[in-house]
Amino acid sequence: MLTISDMRKFLKDKKELNVLLDAVQFTDDDIDNAIDFVVADFNETPPFSALSRGAFPFINTLKLGAAAQLLYSASNLDLRNELQYSAGGLTVNDDGKSSQFLALATRYDEMYESKKRVQKNAMNLDNGWGSSGYYGV
Repeated sequence: MLTISDMRKFLKDKKELNVLLDAVQFTDDDIDNAIDFVVADFNETPPFSALSRGAFPFINTLKLGAAAQLLYSASNLDLRNELQYSAGGLTVNDDGKSSQFLALATRYDEMYESKKRVQKNAMNLDNGWGSSGYYGV
């Protein structure tokens, strides 16, 4: 089962590593919501399935999808709060990382979608030729 701690390790989202934030970037609720979103997306993609979060057999797929959702969210927030200003010859672009977050989110999303497609094809073949019930369908 994918945990909040697993996602924090994967994203290196620790207070001591986020020296500019001095906090974690994503709340526990943010991470929970991202994981739930990916499980729902996987289940709603044909062939439909009813996998639960606790019994989701593709942990790396879930991790990539959740990371993509979190980074899409970070990109939206950063874009909404972006402010560039100059004072005394110094230019600051506060929260100016939305395009970087978006690029990373897109990369993780492409990896997630690729893995999901292969796994769904395997599930479809398994369903067509007789299933062992391993995938919860």
